[in-house]
Amino acid sequence: MAGDPFTAAIFRWLNAVAADSTLPPAAFKLAYVISQHINRKSLKAWPSQATLKEAIGVKDERSVRRLTDALEERGYLLTRRRKQTSMVYLLAQDRTELSYQATDNEAGNGSRPDENDRSSDQDRTFDAPRPDIPVHQDRPKLSAKPPIEPPKKPERERARATRIADDFSLDDHSYNQALEQLGSVDAVTTSLSRFRDHHRGRGTTSVDWQATARLWIGDDVRSGRYRAAPTSGSRGAYGPSEAAWRDVLSTWVSSNGRRWTAYSSDFGPDPSSPDCRVPEHLLEEFGLAKVAA
Repeated sequence: MAGDPFTAAIFRWLNAVAADSTLPPAAFKLAYVISQHINRKSLKAWPSQATLKEAIGVKDERSVRRLTDALEERGYLLTRRRKQTSMVYLLAQDRTELSYQATDNEAGNGSRPDENDRSSDQDRTFDAPRPDIPVHQDRPKLSAKPPIEPPKKPERERARATRIADDFSLDDHSYNQALEQLGSVDAVTTSLSRFRDHHRGRGTTSVDWQATARLWIGDDVRSGRYRAAPTSGSRGAYGPSEAAWRDVLSTWVSSNGRRWTAYSSDFGPDPSSPDCRVPEHLLEEFGLAKVAA
């Protein structure tokens, strides 16, 4: 096979790729594998992305595409899409399809390849041993061994979801946060009692009941249900915050008096009722007058 122009052309092409210091080291491995799949008749190769990935030992097919792009940008490959996950590869030199004709020196030998030596396999026709190629000093030597993967970390066992305990209570951090948000001990106690009853009745399960309770209390804070009212002077009395009152009144005014909050047990009747519990200074702020009894 020493006088085979086909093999000699591929060796020259591999030498050119190996000598190109601008290419990443793995690009030569990809070039070598593609060259092994070149069909002698069509002068094309069409190994799948998965085949190339396994052959050069990269982690995914995107790495194969990046190396293919590098070879193509340097003019060593021409590609054509064959199927959704397959490409047709042609070896090239200066972005021109590689010539497999014998050079002057090779033609002078007078030797011709034996027809019986040509493979009929359509997908793996070039099976010559890898030549001794001088490796550039700033390029690491290629190894046939696959890269050693770091040991995988053991997976942590997932915590199991459980139902709420009968004596569930907040830890110190969650309790102090709830007390700061809701404004009184009574408000925290009432909110937590509702939380326990709600989830016992529904049979809810949770992996982290402390976190679930903090979300519940956060919902109570946003609804304004337990924030201490500024007009209340007695310890432990609670009602909607001014911010909650303003949200409700804003909706009432923008809907021309047609929409009131669904939390009537906390906010009381709307401003058109004599029993309205909206603080007077907020009624004045929104241009509303208290209805006489």
